[in-house]
Amino acid sequence: MTKTAWWFGWLGCVAFVINMSQGMRAAYARPCTVGGPHYLLMADTVGWSMRVASAQKCTGEFGFNKVAVENVKVTSPPESGQVALQGSESSYTSKQGHDSFALAVSGGFHGMLRSSASKLPTNPAAGDALPRTGVRLLNTGTHAAVGGWKTLKIGAGGLITGINIAPDGTKVVRTDTYGAYFWDVGASIWKQVLTTFSMPASDANVGSGNGVYEIAIAPSLTSRLYMLFNGYVYRSENRGSNWSRTGFARVTGINPNGPTRAFGRNMAVDPANPDVVYVGTPSNGLWTTSNGGTSWSRVMSVGTATAPSEQRDGGGHLIAFDPASSVSGGVTQAIYVSTYGTGVYRSTNGGGSWTLTIGTPTTHRHLIVDQNGVGWMTDNSGNVYKDSNGSWSIVAGAGNSGQTVAVDPANANHVLVVNGDGTVIFSTNGGSKWAGPISTNRTASDVPWLAWTNESFMTTADAVFDPSGSNLLYLAEGIGVWWTRPPTSNTTVKYTSQSAGIEQLVGNVVLAPPGGKPVVLAWDRPVFYVSDPTVYPSTHGPNNAKAIIMGWSADWASTSPATIVAIMNWFGADMSGISTDGGQTWKRFAALPGEVPGKIGGCIAAASSTNFVWVPSNHGNPWRTIDGGSNWTQISISGVPSTGETGWGFAHYLDRQIVAADRVDADTFYMYNYGPAGSPSAAGLYRSTDKGATWAHVFSRSIASSAGYNAKLQSVPGHAGHLFFTSGPQSGVHPANTQFMRSIDGGKTWAAVGNFKEVHAFGFGAAYNGQNYPAIFVAGYNNGVWGIWLSIDNALTWTMIGDFPLGSFDSIKSIDGDKASVGTVYIAFGGSGFAYRTN
Repeated sequence: MTKTAWWFGWLGCVAFVINMSQGMRAAYARPCTVGGPHYLLMADTVGWSMRVASAQKCTGEFGFNKVAVENVKVTSPPESGQVALQGSESSYTSKQGHDSFALAVSGGFHGMLRSSASKLPTNPAAGDALPRTGVRLLNTGTHAAVGGWKTLKIGAGGLITGINIAPDGTKVVRTDTYGAYFWDVGASIWKQVLTTFSMPASDANVGSGNGVYEIAIAPSLTSRLYMLFNGYVYRSENRGSNWSRTGFARVTGINPNGPTRAFGRNMAVDPANPDVVYVGTPSNGLWTTSNGGTSWSRVMSVGTATAPSEQRDGGGHLIAFDPASSVSGGVTQAIYVSTYGTGVYRSTNGGGSWTLTIGTPTTHRHLIVDQNGVGWMTDNSGNVYKDSNGSWSIVAGAGNSGQTVAVDPANANHVLVVNGDGTVIFSTNGGSKWAGPISTNRTASDVPWLAWTNESFMTTADAVFDPSGSNLLYLAEGIGVWWTRPPTSNTTVKYTSQSAGIEQLVGNVVLAPPGGKPVVLAWDRPVFYVSDPTVYPSTHGPNNAKAIIMGWSADWASTSPATIVAIMNWFGADMSGISTDGGQTWKRFAALPGEVPGKIGGCIAAASSTNFVWVPSNHGNPWRTIDGGSNWTQISISGVPSTGETGWGFAHYLDRQIVAADRVDADTFYMYNYGPAGSPSAAGLYRSTDKGATWAHVFSRSIASSAGYNAKLQSVPGHAGHLFFTSGPQSGVHPANTQFMRSIDGGKTWAAVGNFKEVHAFGFGAAYNGQNYPAIFVAGYNNGVWGIWLSIDNALTWTMIGDFPLGSFDSIKSIDGDKASVGTVYIAFGGSGFAYRTN
């Protein structure tokens, strides 16, 4: 079939997947509850949701409305239930407990209109309430095909906490904020392995994505990977394209973004047997399997790890197999395990028994065993230790700043200590004598800004040699992955970036000003101007004077959209300022509010090129300027406390944007106060019509429930007094019962927007042809269904334009539409960069 423009009568062929999770309560009136379809013309998909009660049967007919189904097949069978297919019908008989399966359905869609969700006329009677979905429809093509989403290329930017390289050069890395990556040699790019395509449907939920605690390659079968994520151990037989849970019982306290995240390795696979795996947890012991993860047992002999001083997370267990030891019964016999707080244990009988080694360090950062069976490790003070036949001693001359040790697989005398700043101390005689530390420099032709940015201290997490190369060392560190051929003389270590494909910035804001290019803000590297979303930037703003500065909030001026103001600070340092060219260049404010930088974070709004309101977080007060930031005046409002808990925002790390400038009335601002415990009557919306000088309490209660945390307030371009408000993402059961609200009278009255609950982010884009209201983009739950939703008709109807952009189940923190290009929208992820979609 061929596809023509939908408005001429659309005909196509598409394959898609239903992922269905079973195990719901049997309290439903019918065993099968179905909702949908959701017509996604731009995504070439049709979706519905389905729930099946325990131990009951569900029958579904796929020939619905104007969809002509040509073929249905099972692509992934259930583990315990049964699926039967007959024509376009499928029936599923469930059993108790968790189960899932996948169907591929192909067919043609004829003459469909752009529409919102409608009911699927099968078993449930028309009009049945749509439950929270346990099923998502996913396109079986590339990530970009899911709603047309593409990666907005910024590149890397966050700590790569570990790297594992197999003898054949297979490489994986893990991150602290979202996912892990596999190096695709053919494409010369890192590919994310934690997606809704790769993970079991029940484990890929909204906002449940975070960093990976550990990932390991089976050295003797490099297509097999193991991963410790969200407390479960997963296994992949195709290098991360698909994962299944092993029999590992979930453990708590797994924090991939905690203070021990750069310790390693926390998981190791026997080099002689891909079915033998050891996994160290932070505080729940060491576990092993001998059957590829079907069953696990705890290794009690090595004890339980304690936490490093003044830390909550346990220090865990590091594991290293001795590649020089014998193999008996298919199992490597010599194994080392370091238990934080106790020391290094050694087994010489394949894990049958363990002995605490002599002179062992009791803390750790990294542990390895080289090709000659010599153990090397760094303790948590940076000292380097060497083992000889079960007896450890500090290595003289190796310094006390070591993060990890690497031994050249082709020459055991060539030993490197990689310090926490990326500098190297080296030995060419097995550790008897040392030279260094060697200075470093960086080049980055793949992601140019990585070489330009201030990263003189490279924040080393891990360093390993690639056995498939010659003198080839890889470094996992604070902003990406690098390789070098380390010198054997005291000269500069030249690191070259190999980071393309990794997106790990923690996005805070995406801003698309009228007439300009998008600007994105993030933790660590504060602001990027996106001249082309398909090209990695060469620099970032405001400059590279500081290594770590956070970009918290930004706004374009209502009367001068090329003027953008931004809060960019961190403890003890503030680079907040103004851009007059749409975010390309920046100038620091001439002065700061009196509470800054003591109170960091917060939000800012701009009415004109000189009139801004800044609300610092951490119980700060609002401030205003009418001269572009040369002078700031604290805003005092009767009934609102100015000391203690002020009600504007209590924590800088929250995603709270509660001040907005009207987009038509140039002198008008709005602010939301959640009503602190000592002054609950302060809750509500405040409005100023005189550039922030005086404020009226126009709405004197909470706009929506639970609005003290991640609330967002925005005004609508081109419409005076039009506001939208959300309480933002919530903890607990999803969707939380928090409504999406709007006002059309300057905040005096508010009404709920449709059936939305727990909206995480929203924004506005160019109006569609024939419409006089901006397009509205929403990331949230509509009728209980999570998605990215679009309304082109002033919130009357909604179309889902994606559920998990790029296949990512990372959180979505910000969304904004392009003000000139109809249908173009940008999003910021909470730990994996940014994405965009064009119409």
